Amino acid sequence: MIVTAGMLLQSTATDDGPSAAAPLTAGDTSALVESSIPEIAILVLVATAAIAACWRWQFFKLPNEASGRIPLDPPMGALAMLGIYVLGIIGASVVAGSLPESTRTDPDWSRLLVGLLANALQCLGAIGFLRSRLAVDGMRTRATFSRAVAEGTIGFILVVPIVFAAAAFLGAVLPLLGLPRAPEVSHETLEILRAKANAVFTWTTLTHVVVLVPLAEELLWRGLMQPSMRAVGLPPLAAICTTSALFAAIHWTSIPADGRVTGLVMLVILSTALGVLRDRTGGILAPAIAHGLFNALNVAMVLRA
Repeated sequence: MIVTAGMLLQSTATDDGPSAAAPLTAGDTSALVESSIPEIAILVLVATAAIAACWRWQFFKLPNEASGRIPLDPPMGALAMLGIYVLGIIGASVVAGSLPESTRTDPDWSRLLVGLLANALQCLGAIGFLRSRLAVDGMRTRATFSRAVAEGTIGFILVVPIVFAAAAFLGAVLPLLGLPRAPEVSHETLEILRAKANAVFTWTTLTHVVVLVPLAEELLWRGLMQPSMRAVGLPPLAAICTTSALFAAIHWTSIPADGRVTGLVMLVILSTALGVLRDRTGGILAPAIAHGLFNALNVAMVLRA
C-alpha cells in the first residue's frame, strides 16, 4: 500500500526512527507505480469530492475577528508556547529520571511515561496561561460545544482523504525521482507499538495519542501560537499556514528520514485543517477532536496490518 500508514501528530522530541525502506531497482519502481495507479485514482476521486464538499461547506471562509482566549501580548504568547513545550519535556524527563531503576528497565515504557508526563505538564501550563490575565477574550463568540464537536468530526472526515491522496501521490512519484520510498509505518511511536504487541502498552499508548497528545498540542499550537500569529497582524490563512509549517517542522525527529517528505506534507495539510477549525469555532475542542480521530485512525491501521 502506497499510503504512509503511520503519521501520528505527536511532537514530543525523540531520536530519528530507523528506516525500513530498501533501495528500489528500476523494475521495482515501475511495478510499484503501476500497482499503485488504481489506489491513487480512487483516493484522488475521493479527495476531489472532499475538496468540493469543503468548498460547498465554505470550510476556508474564515472570520476576520479572532474568538476564544487570545494572548494579550502576541510575542509573550509565542514565547509562552515555546517555553511550556520545552519545560514540559524537561520536567517529565526529570521526574522519570528520579524514579527507581527497577521502573526504568523497559525503554519503551520509559519513553511512553516521559511523553505522558510531558503532555500533561504542557496541558497544565497552556491552560494556566490562557486562564490568566495574560490572555483575553476575542471579539467573537466561541462556538457551542455541540457545534465544535460536529465541526471537528466533519473536518476530520473531509481532510483525511486529501491527506492520504497526497501521501499516495508522493509515494508513487518520489521513487521515480530517485528518492527513497517512504516506510509503511512512518512514526517511531507506531513502530514501537507494532513491535511491542502488548495489550496494556497498546491501550496506554492509545489513550496517550488519542486523548492527551491532541489536547496538549492543540492548546499549545492552536491555543497559543496561532492566535499570537493573528494578533501580530497576519491574515487568518497566513497565520494558519505559518503555524502549520512550524508544527510540521517540530515533528522532524519523529519521522524516519525516508518518510520525511511524505510525512511533512501530510502534517502541513492536516495541521492547516486543524488551524481552520480553530478559527471557525474559536476554541481548541474542534481541532482536538479531529486530531484525536486522526491519531486513532493511524493506530487502527497499524494494528490491523
